[in-house]
Amino acid sequence: MFPPVDQTRRRFLSAAAGGAAALSLSPSRAAAPAVDPIYAAIERHKAAAVVWDAAVDVWAKLPDGPEPMSTERWIERERINDASRDAMDDAGVDLINTSPTTLAGIARALNYIREQMLQDDGVYMPSSLRLADDTDGEYPVAWIDAFLDAIEQAASELDRAGKAVQA
Repeated sequence: MFPPVDQTRRRFLSAAAGGAAALSLSPSRAAAPAVDPIYAAIERHKAAAVVWDAAVDVWAKLPDGPEPMSTERWIERERINDASRDAMDDAGVDLINTSPTTLAGIARALNYIREQMLQDDGVYMPSSLRLADDTDGEYPVAWIDAFLDAIEQAASELDRAGKAVQA
């Protein structure tokens, strides 16, 4: 009633279908470049700057006037400032510690930091970094030093991987 099933043919067709599916998926995945993490770090930093600017606007509207500010108002003003500044500093630390993984990422990071320095006088960058030291615990460092270290490390990694263009 039912003809015998050719197991060899069935295996071949299954393997062929699986191979075709793998071929249709593999090129698109292989061709897609890895996303450089510096772009996300820059976007997080920009978002934190917007929040901090809004908090500063609210903070500035709380009257300082001739009468002393109430304790409750003073506490609220400082809470707004501290919360938004902490988030801003966290995003800044994340930014300067994120090593770009592409030459385009290095260029974008350098341009973004230049914007921070020239247009905004570095106000959105972390203000009091302390890095671990092998001798006495911690030492202060400017955020630009930490950022340049990350860029140097990224360039060295690209060079070692043979991804950098030889001049």
